[in-house]
Amino acid sequence: SGLDVVADSVPQAMTAQQLSSTAWACATLNVNTPATYEALANAALGTLDELGPRGFSNIAWALATAGVREDRFMEKLSKALAEPDRAEALSAQALANTCWAYATLGVRDPTAFAAVARAAPGRLARCDERDLATLAWSFAVAGVANKGLFAAVA
Repeated sequence: SGLDVVADSVPQAMTAQQLSSTAWACATLNVNTPATYEALANAALGTLDELGPRGFSNIAWALATAGVREDRFMEKLSKALAEPDRAEALSAQALANTCWAYATLGVRDPTAFAAVARAAPGRLARCDERDLATLAWSFAVAGVANKGLFAAVA
């Protein structure tokens, strides 16, 4: 298919924003070509510093939506989230989508969830019901108990 081209060569020539947008578009269009997501995630490994918070959240969301678990990407994302102010830069929706991706893919990463729990209370006032429910569901599915976050969500 035409998406085999994406999997074979295009990601290497893409900017960080293009990688994020392509991953999002593929997942939104229900593209079921795991090699495409794997190529996009692998290419994105070298761009996490260039990707804004929405960009890496979009790629994580796309991977989870497609059911493609890319542990190296998720591990690098976790390390990026742990950096000062990185998780805090995410919107409420991006926080929820990032947690959802970890939980959906079965990636039990305490570092990522701790970073989100640290950043979330400042975003909860701007969360809609869906984002609050997604955060709570994600933490529960991942088996991460964070009393401060659950108290703030309640």
